[in-house]
Amino acid sequence: MKSKNHILLLLLLLLLLLCASLRLFEVFLGLIALIPLFILIRHSFLDGSFKIRLLSIAYILGSINCWIIGFLGCVYIVSNSGYEIAEYPLITMFLINLVTWGGLIGSLIAKPLKIITNSKNIIFTKLSNHLIKKAFNITLLIFFVFILSAHITGYFNIRFEIGTKIPVGSPLYILQGLSVFMPLVFFFAGASLSYPIFLKRNILFITTPIIGALILSLTGGREGSLRVILYFLVGSLGSKIKLKQIRTLILTFIPLFIVIIAIIGSARNIEYFASTDLASRVELIYQVAVGEIKPNVVTVNEDPLYGTLIRMTEPTGQLVIDKVFESEQYIGFQNLESVVTIFLPNFISGGVKNLSEASERLKDYGVRITEFTNAPITLMADSFERWSLFGVFIISLFTSFYLSYLGRLLNNIKNPLFQYMLLISFSFRSLRIYTNSILTLINLVIYEFGRDALLLYLLCLLIKKIPDGKQNRITS
Repeated sequence: MKSKNHILLLLLLLLLLLCASLRLFEVFLGLIALIPLFILIRHSFLDGSFKIRLLSIAYILGSINCWIIGFLGCVYIVSNSGYEIAEYPLITMFLINLVTWGGLIGSLIAKPLKIITNSKNIIFTKLSNHLIKKAFNITLLIFFVFILSAHITGYFNIRFEIGTKIPVGSPLYILQGLSVFMPLVFFFAGASLSYPIFLKRNILFITTPIIGALILSLTGGREGSLRVILYFLVGSLGSKIKLKQIRTLILTFIPLFIVIIAIIGSARNIEYFASTDLASRVELIYQVAVGEIKPNVVTVNEDPLYGTLIRMTEPTGQLVIDKVFESEQYIGFQNLESVVTIFLPNFISGGVKNLSEASERLKDYGVRITEFTNAPITLMADSFERWSLFGVFIISLFTSFYLSYLGRLLNNIKNPLFQYMLLISFSFRSLRIYTNSILTLINLVIYEFGRDALLLYLLCLLIKKIPDGKQNRITS
């Protein structure tokens, strides 16, 4: 193990020297920003604290996905098409280092590392077969009900017909609030896998996330498909298959997801939302997949690769970073007074929460915001606009500290079923924290986490109270 670590360290040093010699300074800083994530993951396995740090790891990973993978993709790939993502890319890469190193330090403060020589490296304790079976069947039924309700209420056409502002108390609003239930079936599908992986009974569980990803892609979005595959892969960590086979699943599903988002990205450029008929969308996706129809890529904006990288990077946040770096004008605590409304649920407050302040601020930077568009300011840009470099580091430190401390609390939950549902749901939310403003982050960790925990607890009670006899009838 030590020799492998030494080899990886040597390779990293060689890459850093190569990037410096080729004057690839953005890549150089990007590689340095990856180091805190590797440290956190490696030591989390060594001291058995992976579950505790899972939310913090997801938060750092999401930030890296945005500001290193997506950003550098735009800098070195999309820029060849004439698009420039940033005026000062080195500043952005310096800021992401503040995010990742602040995230590492925050997690270590919340849970110091301990050297455990005989650690078993247990990620998830195995659930009993009958409990997994019950949970899979019930959540599968919930998924079908969710999809049927989504079709009836127009959820698949929300981007085209309604936009980003859903009326409080409407069926779509309620459906969106209950969406925490929808992807759990894929987590339990992964947890249901048996050794060896090529057993016939595994076919159902392996095809479940593929079908689910394709169904959710009918909304025209890619996040739903990503959630499906991540839930399945994380669920497989608690299954009875071996680690080597889990690696095979990861190497299979990640490229599959890339193919799906590429096809959806291409289909969206061919009047994807012009028809509210889902059958027409299915046919269009099929025609794009087999090459019968190809999108007309006239400008860089219509290129699927461009669209994917831009969605990963959120250029609106980069616009703020560039302008603030030039002006050196910071807004401090401006617009944060509405934090007091966060403690009220929307159905009580009547939807008066002022969580759209980030979008309003973006209008000052020339970003066109409509009811059909939602441009995030991003946490890194918001922190930078408020309190400069110090703000980026401190906000990341406190965010990671909170998530790791929350992980400690979740680790103490005696009910493993409830614990796992919270871990996977909160982890996916943490993966998307980088898109939040400071105000929406506070709303997430105080209100939405609490709401989801209550809903998942009620689901856990339902799963445990349904007798096996009734559950067998669901299976049949």
